[in-house]
Amino acid sequence: MNMASIGATADNNGGNKNSQVNRPEWVRLPKPGQHCNITGLGRSFLAKLVREGKVDSISLRERGAKKGVRLIRYDSLMAFIEKMGRLNKEDA
Repeated sequence: MNMASIGATADNNGGNKNSQVNRPEWVRLPKPGQHCNITGLGRSFLAKLVREGKVDSISLRERGAKKGVRLIRYDSLMAFIEKMGRLNKEDA
């Protein structure tokens, strides 16, 4: 199972099958020492964004389990990246 694309994909083109764009609904926090295969951002940076509330995320774990899987909402992550890009352009 490709954990980078957990969940449903979205149709961003109003149902037009010829120009359908598939994107993940959720992105899994990469394993330690690895980077996100969508954004290239490292685990520690993404975890910091989650801790600071800059991106939306959920943790999936079974009742009583110590460990789970952290998922970041794709739209929230892309919005953060877009915002940072705009701010950097303004500062330049």
